[in-house]
Amino acid sequence: MAENVLSINNLKTQFSTQDGTVYAVDGLSFDVVAGQIVGLVGESGCGKSTVAMSIMRLLPRQGQIVDGQIRVGGRDLVPLTEPQMQKVRGNDIAMIFQDALTTLNPTMKVGRHLIQPLQIHRKMDERAARAYAIELLDHVGIPDPAARMETYPHELSGGMRQRVMIAMALSCDPKLLIADEPTTALDVTIQRQIMDLILRLRDETGAGIVLITHDVGVVAEVCDRVVVMYAGKEVESGPTEEIFMRPRHPYTIGLLNSSLGLNDDRTQPLQAIPGLPPSLVHLPEGCRFAPRCRHATDQCRQMPPLEMVRADHAAACWHKEEVYAEFTQ
Repeated sequence: MAENVLSINNLKTQFSTQDGTVYAVDGLSFDVVAGQIVGLVGESGCGKSTVAMSIMRLLPRQGQIVDGQIRVGGRDLVPLTEPQMQKVRGNDIAMIFQDALTTLNPTMKVGRHLIQPLQIHRKMDERAARAYAIELLDHVGIPDPAARMETYPHELSGGMRQRVMIAMALSCDPKLLIADEPTTALDVTIQRQIMDLILRLRDETGAGIVLITHDVGVVAEVCDRVVVMYAGKEVESGPTEEIFMRPRHPYTIGLLNSSLGLNDDRTQPLQAIPGLPPSLVHLPEGCRFAPRCRHATDQCRQMPPLEMVRADHAAACWHKEEVYAEFTQ
């Protein structure tokens, strides 16, 4: 069996604000094995990016991991000091951010972005690091890579900047790669190219990948497993095909119905999920999706447990079988 490159157990991440405590991630657990892509899906504000920032230990000052474990290669990252985490980031874990233009240092040339981590983590000298950086740029499909080493980020297109980010992420052969909406700012053609590149590099390196997205179409195409998040909690998880063919949570079904399939009638409007996600400061009693759910009953005033419904498929809903029966009609 493939080893777990990431094991998250009962992760709870909170933010202190003037309005109160924000329960951004509340009891999340999932694993990623080597060579596997796990998709974190949900609407904006459900806690997906906070999960990524928690793994990387890059939370802002008001954010704090209050409980749980984040194990990478069997080592719990939660108790590590900042100097210890600096040795982990870029080496064992790497991240592809949403917008490369705001992530890359505008005062540094592309080459310096790649050379620095190689010198820090791999102890390469300047000449060897430069030669390897050029190889990395070539490997991710950047034309004339030696010349691109001397350019600044703003001189590149969005797709080229994202390729630079991917080259940086892969420079030290990380065990785990986190991709947080890696194609959001790109046009459709470039999105396809970037996702194909990530898949190819996954196959070549064997790294585990956490893909954070709200695009269920991308998840269906590239992910091995899915974790559906709503208001900071996991509401459903399992193998991708299982989740898409036999969903048991009304929120999962809402996400599926609000996306456009290849065979859908494009003259008909998409089915939007009614209402808005709750405030993470003032959460509803019981099931957090209940205020938006037409299946909700008085029983939903109590938090439903996350229960196994089939092999390796879990859902947190009091009416999961009723929901599934309606979905299959």
